[in-house]
Amino acid sequence: MLRSRLEALLARMRQQHLLVVGDGCLDMYWRADMQRSVLSRETPHFPLPVVEEQYSLGAGSNVAQNLAALGCTVTMVTVVGQDWRGQVWMECAQREGIETGGVIVDPTRWTPAYGKPIRMGIDGHMQEDARLDFINRTPLSPATEAEVIRHLESWSGRVDAIIVADQVSHGVITDRVREALGQVGVTHPTYVDSRDWGIRYRHAVVKPNTLEFAQALGLAAESVLQADESQLYQWAKPWIARVDGAICLTRSNRGAVWMDSEGVESRAAVPVPGPIDPVGAGDSFLAAMAASRTAGATNGEAMECGMLAASVVLRKIGITGAAEGHELLAAIVEGPTAVPRMS
Repeated sequence: MLRSRLEALLARMRQQHLLVVGDGCLDMYWRADMQRSVLSRETPHFPLPVVEEQYSLGAGSNVAQNLAALGCTVTMVTVVGQDWRGQVWMECAQREGIETGGVIVDPTRWTPAYGKPIRMGIDGHMQEDARLDFINRTPLSPATEAEVIRHLESWSGRVDAIIVADQVSHGVITDRVREALGQVGVTHPTYVDSRDWGIRYRHAVVKPNTLEFAQALGLAAESVLQADESQLYQWAKPWIARVDGAICLTRSNRGAVWMDSEGVESRAAVPVPGPIDPVGAGDSFLAAMAASRTAGATNGEAMECGMLAASVVLRKIGITGAAEGHELLAAIVEGPTAVPRMS
């Protein structure tokens, strides 16, 4: 992609209003300096002396954060609890410029959150402990589910596109919400990232990764990673017909593949040297792909924008990050990267 083309797309993104519907989450980082740890007098353990805590938006709210970083106006429809994590989540969302008029506070729910204790040792060495997950174990109440659908239908008429983050069991996206999204998707561009339920969507662009694509179609993940575009397209045809939209498959360092009723095309990944942190890269891809396509990018250009954004976030170590427009421009490598579309 030419730099001038990317600049034009970024300018159009700044004129868009996008709606993110789904599972917002709070990422909580607690960094402990183990050189300060002293054996506890009460238990035979060395405690984790926390010297720094940091909170950022995760899951669907990281998609929203990435859209805001690209200059889009962003509203999010999600559900948070009446707990301290919900309060911090709201503060983070407002700090990142995300409109929270679609956020529902349900006192019977937990705000989804992932706690990440990180041990710091000598010479800056770091090791992350097992994650602490705060996840709801029961479905949304019928009243809250109805409120989510009401917000979706209300906001959909005021935005340029809808991005869906369907990440956790017993989350914001229920079967009834998916049905409502399918109806809205007839008239509004809709982009879906669903960890386990992508096969259930209608009238949307669904963005699975290799594992999600394989699980949806009953395939081995390794075969999906190694297959060429022609084989992927043959596997995906029933899904394409079912979704009545498109499949945008991401395959890590093998790039991305766009498949719809007209055929298949792919784009190569952007090389990322040195240490990487994959957390949030899929969110960044989804945000940049959806925003650029809504701004008028071709399918191939949208995949390129997505991979530029992912390459930026992969370099942000130890934090859920977002890719800004100037960072995409800095990461761009001009030249032919397309694989021709095949019908």
